[in-house]
Amino acid sequence: MILLLIALAAQAAPPAPAPSAQMAAADGEKVVCKRSAATGSFVRTKKVCLTRRQWQRVADDAQELGRSMRPGLTTGVR
Repeated sequence: MILLLIALAAQAAPPAPAPSAQMAAADGEKVVCKRSAATGSFVRTKKVCLTRRQWQRVADDAQELGRSMRPGLTTGVR
């Protein structure tokens, strides 16, 4: 479920291209690369490289997207 939300958030806000990630690495931030399933395929993957801070933002955006899709469940309102 969380991976689905991360994938949705990643599609909503495309990650920065690799040169940007390399520049972030030059600033001292560690770049972390992850593989995720390409849209519409269980076999094909794509490699996404972001800094730890950028990955955290993707995760936060995915959580916020999930919360916004089910407002009644998170606020207690039915």
